[in-house]
Amino acid sequence: MIKVLLVDDEKLERILLRKGFDWNRHGFEIIGEAGNASEALEFVKDNKPDLILTDINMPKMDGLELSAQLFKKLPLCQIVIVTSYREFDYARRALKLGITDFLLKPINMKDIEALTVIVKERFTQLNTGSDSTLEKNLGVNLEKPPIKKMHKTIVEALNYINQEIYNPELSLKLVASQIYSNESYLSRLFKQEMKTSLIEYITERRISESIRLLNETDLKVYEIAEQIGFRDAHYFGICFKKKTGLTIKKFRSGG
Repeated sequence: MIKVLLVDDEKLERILLRKGFDWNRHGFEIIGEAGNASEALEFVKDNKPDLILTDINMPKMDGLELSAQLFKKLPLCQIVIVTSYREFDYARRALKLGITDFLLKPINMKDIEALTVIVKERFTQLNTGSDSTLEKNLGVNLEKPPIKKMHKTIVEALNYINQEIYNPELSLKLVASQIYSNESYLSRLFKQEMKTSLIEYITERRISESIRLLNETDLKVYEIAEQIGFRDAHYFGICFKKKTGLTIKKFRSGG
């Protein structure tokens, strides 16, 4: 198995990456998570991940600075930047560091699947032996893929939610209809797999994005509400306080 470390200061994003994609079926194993750069650097002292997915926007030390330090400790490790930024400057800096690829938020699970192919190709370049050698190094049976662990319905639901996260019409009913599932069944299964309800998951994703927008833009509250899928700015404020413990005004003023 290719060993993977997830680094993101947003727990919800780590859950999405870990549970929203069937890593094992593709020959990958999540061996750890870190909530910031310091935790990641501490983790690699005793563990040697082959692939690290790190958010770019983290407090104290961002993903690019972390990557530079990680390459010093793990020169053969592949690093993928997870980011909301599309600016060329970030891409240029990342390419100079030797970053393998980017994943743009909101993350599409098909992009992760494509990423696994790129990562495996890089591993293959280091192995010129037979298929059996490649199987040993990647931990993958080329003829019989490992048994899928996460329910296909949840993978499909997460993928659709991720694509439509800012759609104000997004709901349990819409998700169920789009993936051809029964609403009650999907609701129960989602809670079982994700440890939260589907609607709560959608709300948490939107609040997570609102925090980024509040920190990085001067958009008015109603503009942010509209941008992330809330029809009503007042309801957005209620959800924000429920999730963060702060009003939007207090959050913007530094708590």
